[in-house]
Amino acid sequence: MRDGTALETQRLNLAPLEGADAGGLFDAFSDDEAMRFWDSPAHRYPDETREVVEALRRSAHGAWTLRLKARRAPAGLVYLLDAPTGEKMAAAFENDLAHAREIRLGPWRKRGWLHRSADRLARTLSPWL
Repeated sequence: MRDGTALETQRLNLAPLEGADAGGLFDAFSDDEAMRFWDSPAHRYPDETREVVEALRRSAHGAWTLRLKARRAPAGLVYLLDAPTGEKMAAAFENDLAHAREIRLGPWRKRGWLHRSADRLARTLSPWL
């Protein structure tokens, strides 16, 4: 843990996200069903998860790792925010939702692997383009 902070119950442990959590989080991030509700497809390689974990650690969004004590391995992520940040994010989400349109992933998933790979590459490189 970066600062020794943790929250615990009888069954759960919440601790600040660490780089070492990437290996255990790959199980969740590579699961098609779990990733259905994220804005990116399931990860195919552990390096994808490591990149996400490092980006989250650099952000100010308060990502914490959720562990089931019986398993010890990370089971997922939780975002703990202070009230002002939470209110700003809630307003942003409401605005996004008001302007959102429905998209269907079925056609994207039916595209060839080369096209999907190009999409992923473009998404990865977009911050530098």
